[in-house]
Amino acid sequence: MKKTIVTVLTSLLLFTGTTLMAQPQNVQGRPLYQEFSAYYEQNVKPELIEQQEKFMSVLTAKEKEALEKIRQQWKAVHENMKGKVPPEDRKSTQKAHFEAFNSQVKKIADAHPAEKKQYIKEMSVKKEQWKKGIQSIRAKYDLPENKNMRFYDRVDDPAFILVWNPDRAFPQRAMKQNRKNAARVTQPGINIFPQPASATVTVRIAGMLNKKVEAGVYNASGKKVKDLFDATSSLQVLTFSLDVSGWDNGMYTVKAKFNDRNMTMDFKVEK
Repeated sequence: MKKTIVTVLTSLLLFTGTTLMAQPQNVQGRPLYQEFSAYYEQNVKPELIEQQEKFMSVLTAKEKEALEKIRQQWKAVHENMKGKVPPEDRKSTQKAHFEAFNSQVKKIADAHPAEKKQYIKEMSVKKEQWKKGIQSIRAKYDLPENKNMRFYDRVDDPAFILVWNPDRAFPQRAMKQNRKNAARVTQPGINIFPQPASATVTVRIAGMLNKKVEAGVYNASGKKVKDLFDATSSLQVLTFSLDVSGWDNGMYTVKAKFNDRNMTMDFKVEK
C-alpha cells in the first residue's frame, strides 16, 4: 500500500499541498512504505476514527451540515487542480483555500470548548508517540530523522479531526506526470478554481513571461469589479487568490490581454 501515508496528508488539508514524509525511491522503498502503512493502519487510523466519532457526536445537525459543505468545497478545489497546477505551485495555492476553510472549521470546534480541550490533551500525547514510532522505522532503514512531519504535527488540532477523511485515497503523482503538468501551464491560458466558488477563488494566467499584461475581473453587466494586473510580467504564471465571500452570486469573467491576444474565462460565485 504505497499510497496510504501520502493519502492521509492529501485528504486533510485542508486544505496544505505538502508531503507527509519524503521517502527515498530506492531498493528499500517498497518495504519501507509497507512498514509506514502498517504502522498507520494499526496505530494511527483506529485512534483517529474513534476521536472523530467522539467529537462529531457533540455537534449539532447544522454544524455537521456545514462541515460536509466544507469537505465538498475542498474536494472541488482538489479536483480542479488535477493536471492544472504544477507541484511547485500546489502548496501555496492549496494554502490559500485551506486558510479560508480552516477558519470556518475552527469556529465549529471553538463552540465546544470542553470537547476541544479534552481532544488536545489526549492527542498531544498520541502525537509524540506516533512521531517517535515513525522515526524508529526510519532509523531501521538507516534514514536520517525527518523533521517535516506535517501530518503528525496537526493531529492534535481539533479542526484537523473534524475534516479528516479516512476513506479518501490519492496516489503519489509520478515525476513524469509532474513534468507534463509543469510544461502545460507555461502555454498561454487561464485556469480558475474552484468552480463554483463561495469563499475564495484562484485565478492563474499562464504563459505570460516578459509580456505586457492587462487583466481584470468583470461582472455579468460588463463592469470591472477587480483589477488583477497591469504591467510587464516577470513570471511564466500569474496567480491571484481572490476573496469572493462578499461578492454577489452570479457569473464573472476574467479577461486578460497580452501583446495582440485576448483571453477570457468565466467562473461562478455561488453561496
